[in-house]
Amino acid sequence: MTVEIKNLGSVKLSLKKLSDEIVDKKILNKIGNFLMTSIKERTLKGYDVSGDAFEEYTPRYALFRHKKGLPTNLVDLFFTGSMMSSMTYSVDEDSVRIFFQPTKDKKGVSNPAKAYWLNQNREFFSLNPDELSDAVTLYEDYIEEIL
Repeated sequence: MTVEIKNLGSVKLSLKKLSDEIVDKKILNKIGNFLMTSIKERTLKGYDVSGDAFEEYTPRYALFRHKKGLPTNLVDLFFTGSMMSSMTYSVDEDSVRIFFQPTKDKKGVSNPAKAYWLNQNREFFSLNPDELSDAVTLYEDYIEEIL
């Protein structure tokens, strides 16, 4: 049996173009934004990465929040908004990284340090299997579209 491949150069070029499109920064940006938004929305609804409601504020801290005019019935890790506002993502050639920018709140407290401390007691800065599955679906839909 003999197989003859004609226009091998154009076949190689097409495959190269396809491989370049498979890991495109546009889809990685879409995935990064989706995952970051998932974490923020879940947290603002008062749920940790496992889908469990955050543990209630201590009575002392609830009173402090009440005096500041902040709600106490929903634990959403929101006080000034600086920590959540500092959450962002970056994209390189083949990955997405979600992180807290090295910013500080009004009192000079590091937002990444605040997030780290809060995450020790109320795990919010992580991804659950459903969120990861949804990100994979975004990527699979993208691959299907370019093919």
